[in-house]
Amino acid sequence: MLKLQQGGVERLATAMTEEPALLLGGRASEVIAAKIPRERQEAIAKEVREEIQKYLKETVPQVRKSAQQLAPATIGPMLEAQFSEDELKQVIALLESPAFAKYQQFGGEMQQALQGKLVAETKASVEPRVQALEKAIGDKLKAATSTPAAAPAPATKAPSKAAK
Repeated sequence: MLKLQQGGVERLATAMTEEPALLLGGRASEVIAAKIPRERQEAIAKEVREEIQKYLKETVPQVRKSAQQLAPATIGPMLEAQFSEDELKQVIALLESPAFAKYQQFGGEMQQALQGKLVAETKASVEPRVQALEKAIGDKLKAATSTPAAAPAPATKAPSKAAK
């Protein structure tokens, strides 16, 4: 049973490892866009991507290996506690059945079909909202990056007014 779940265990480990890299990459992109001079943005973005790839190359295999080692001691007792031997045999038969394998292969096609129709159905209402969100975030980032530059200017003007 655990061998049949190996793919799911590996996907879980990969997703857990990729999540922080994706979050950090997104944050880095925001900072690059907001604070790095335009002529240096691509070079810095490339360096960030390289760091993320290095992290993933080193970390994903390690986390997958740990997940594979932990799975039997973690999942095995849980399965034994919840399922009888006969039920486990039925689950294994289901997971190994050609019909289930066909269903799983077809699952991607079903998701793609739904995604295509969902995009077509909601694009007109979602796209303007995404653009508004993008503008709002851009405005906030612009304001946040220009505020520190604007703050010293009034401070230097205030003492000169007091000096008059």
